[in-house]
Amino acid sequence: MVRPHHMYLHIAGETGLPGILLFYALGFVLFIAGFRLLSPTKYPGALLPASLLLAGLLALALDMSFSFPLERMEHAVLLTLMCGIIFSTLEGKGAPGSRKWYFALAIPFLVFCLILGKEKWKFDYYVQKSIDYEFRGNHEATVESALSGMSKWIKLDPVCDPMELHTARGYLKMNQFDKAEEELDKALEYSPYLHRIHNTIAVAQIRQEQYQEAISTLKKSLRYCPGYNPSMINLAYSYYRVDSFEASKQLLEKIDLSRDTNLLLLYADIEKRLEMINAQKQNNGGK
Repeated sequence: MVRPHHMYLHIAGETGLPGILLFYALGFVLFIAGFRLLSPTKYPGALLPASLLLAGLLALALDMSFSFPLERMEHAVLLTLMCGIIFSTLEGKGAPGSRKWYFALAIPFLVFCLILGKEKWKFDYYVQKSIDYEFRGNHEATVESALSGMSKWIKLDPVCDPMELHTARGYLKMNQFDKAEEELDKALEYSPYLHRIHNTIAVAQIRQEQYQEAISTLKKSLRYCPGYNPSMINLAYSYYRVDSFEASKQLLEKIDLSRDTNLLLLYADIEKRLEMINAQKQNNGGK
């Protein structure tokens, strides 16, 4: 499964340049606030705890550069706790009542966070339900769950799959190709370079026997994610259906066929057809 390499790329991919700039700005403000606590004259006795808090924030920021620490609830709670300690310490040293209006400014932000959190929870909940129904083969429930989880605020799950991709897969299993294509077009708007979307489009084309179109789509999928096994298998099958046996054989030789009887049978059939074609060429040459 392919996903962004770290948290910063994930935020940039989901929210674009404004989102990543806001994320960096929040981190910058937090670090500045933490460094202010290092002043021994203004905040006596805070040097050691402030240093530990800054060290923890720095470790978390570095961890985000190669993983996804905030996906773990305990890490998110720890970050919230460190932010609360830093800002409450700064506020506690201010003049009494001089900054009460700050709280009024925070209320809309808190309301926004609550609404966004509710939408995120609902989206993730229905993503997992739709995946569960898909594995069980309950395609109507897959579509129903995905439609229930649609959100105007959240568009991508943790692996950058739009919810529309799940509805499209459900529609495909029910042979409702028009609805599936409509959902896939929407999915491409949110994640145009996701190989799984292009592979699903190709599956719809293969099931409608549009093999030349599927070949073009699968090449695009493999350009975005070289070595993606489902796309390689589908491309090999599409080549087979348009009688490009040599190209199909070359692709199948790059895949582990030992665990798939159907692929082994396909490879054997391709070899027989190539032998027949070569024998026919030799006979025609002899004449």
